[in-house]
Amino acid sequence: MNTGDFSSLSRQDSRPSILFIGDTTSFSDMYIRLIKSEFPDVNVQRAVNTSEANPGNHNSLRAVVMACREGVDALGRLQSWIQMDPSLRPVLAYQTMSEARTVLEAINDRSLVERLSFLPLRARMDCTVTILRLVMSGERHVSGEVLDTLMAWKAEDASDADEGWTLTAREKEVLEHLSKGASNKLIARELELAESTVKLHIHHIIRKLGVRNRTEAAVAYVAGLAKMQVAS
Repeated sequence: MNTGDFSSLSRQDSRPSILFIGDTTSFSDMYIRLIKSEFPDVNVQRAVNTSEANPGNHNSLRAVVMACREGVDALGRLQSWIQMDPSLRPVLAYQTMSEARTVLEAINDRSLVERLSFLPLRARMDCTVTILRLVMSGERHVSGEVLDTLMAWKAEDASDADEGWTLTAREKEVLEHLSKGASNKLIARELELAESTVKLHIHHIIRKLGVRNRTEAAVAYVAGLAKMQVAS
């Protein structure tokens, strides 16, 4: 079967399936063949990008391994798949910690981060197999370097809480536009920033305010303005 054609996966195949999303730079043909040899009872598939995959059509899918190189935008589609199938196990595959950190910093939904497993692509094949076995059995794997980053963020959150989650001047500007319902693209244009930078600011705002998403951040901002007006 062509490893690059996930759409060809038979819906009648009762075996559990795992889908790798990424081009041959992330998941070479040899890599996929080795995974297949280690998991003879699993239907191993690869799609070049999220546009080529439609997991909702395949009830046997158990895990999706997405390369960081697919970018931040692909996370939105991955999250929608999880919402359709809460039992789906998402895995983020990364070459470098810098690459993984860039994607993590752009995730606004904490619940997605809490569900992610992490697969370092530079790991030996025996380690890769162990990680995938854990994932397929329903466990979550977080590598040590990712855990260090997440713990550092948690410490920052605690520090921000102690300091009354002080926002920077730029974060306040972004939040003001956010409260007016502006999209990331519009905010980027108004403030002359890259859209990825706006996403990063929103990520920091959400963490500092202790809210779950951009909508709650906007509500908190409006509520704060109302209190200030009453006080004056």
